[in-house]
This record gives sequence, C-alpha cells and structure tokens, in this order.
Amino acid sequence: MSQQNFELFFDSFYQQVAFTNATFGNAPLDLRNEESWRLLHSQALLIKEEFQELLDAQERKDVRDAVADIYVTALGLVYFMGISEAQIDAALPEPVHESIGSYGVKEQLQAALNELFEELEKKNAKAMQEILGRMIQLNGHIPRIFLFDAKRDMFEVFLSNLSKVCKTKEDAALTIAAYAKKGVLCAAFDCPTMPGAFIVKVTEDCYDLQGKRFPKNKFLKCVVSFREPKFTGD
Repeated sequence: MSQQNFELFFDSFYQQVAFTNATFGNAPLDLRNEESWRLLHSQALLIKEEFQELLDAQERKDVRDAVADIYVTALGLVYFMGISEAQIDAALPEPVHESIGSYGVKEQLQAALNELFEELEKKNAKAMQEILGRMIQLNGHIPRIFLFDAKRDMFEVFLSNLSKVCKTKEDAALTIAAYAKKGVLCAAFDCPTMPGAFIVKVTEDCYDLQGKRFPKNKFLKCVVSFREPKFTGD
C-alpha cells in the first residue's frame, strides 16, 4: 500500500489510535471487570501526564507534540472503553468559540480532566464518554490558536508509533535488554497486525531507575527501528 493510500485508509484520528492499539495487542476492555477499571485509571493518568506537557510547553513544536499525545491518550481511553468512532463523534459538543484563547482552553481542559477522574472513580462510563468528547473538542482548538496542521502531525505520530514494532526476534531481544537495564519489566509478543514482527510491552506497572512511570501494557520503542515524529514548519 502506498503512503497516500495508507493515509487515506487511516484518515481519522480514532482509526489511527485504534489500529495502533490493535497492533500492540490491546483490545477494548470488559467494563464489568474490576481490573479493567484499574487499567482505565492507568490510561487516564497518561492523559494527565500529556496535559502537563502541554502546560509546560515553551515552544510551538512542544505544543504540537503535546496536542498529538493528548489525542492519542484520550482516544486510547475511548478505545479501551469500547466506545465506537460514531459514538465519540456524537459526544463531541459544539466547536470551541474562536474568541477563547490558549489560557482559556487549557483552563477548560484542566476542569474536564478533573471531572474525568471523578467519574472514573464512580465508574460512570456514560459521563466519561461525554467528558472525553469535550476534551477532544477542546484539544482540537489549540492547533487553530497556534496555527498548525494537527491532521498532519497526528499522521506523523501514527507512523512513529508503528515504528516501535520490532521487525525481528533479535530486535525484540535488544529492546528488552535495553529497557531491563533501566529497570522496566517488559516482554516480547507476536504482533497481531504485522505477521513475523514483534511488540515489546510493559508487563507490570513499574518505574524505571529515573523514577519515570511505566504502566502495564504500555508499548515500548524498538531500539533498532523507532523514529521520532517529524513535525514540519518549526
């Protein structure tokens, strides 16, 4: 498949995030299971971490990176909850008014994030769906403020995430060894969407030797093939 056709096939952010998770063996969760809610909480913490990156961003390229990562983590939570693309589209509120600036959007995102954790504690999936729709809409307003193409950036992040896949057993072994030296608990598995390839995932919630959190099921970067996303224009 050519890159142009590949890009058309994975046109929506939801499709990109769903395929990335499927590639790393992550399936929608059974919300009747207590363990599933623990995993949802872990995913919500990733959104919180990426939102902090947005607050800390000093340069435009850092804002672009944070916006893409908020999309990936928020839509990852949508995917894990078993919410379809049509359902999350229906949950999107009216577009954010053009007069709202960067500070106002970040303030509203913070409020929505706080609400998300409150409803997560209550295991209120319906309320969480509405909040996630609002967060996605708010996040989508930031590229309009900073004048960059979020669609192009997201496709770059999508390609970057797929480059985390290890093409050979040898690549997977090198990746496991590299993360083990950092104190990260991980293992290699067959890649569900790329026959003959391997994925390396965190097997238990843990912290590396620098104190960075690695939640269970987080997919790790192949030390041989991974490439950072290339944001043009900055």
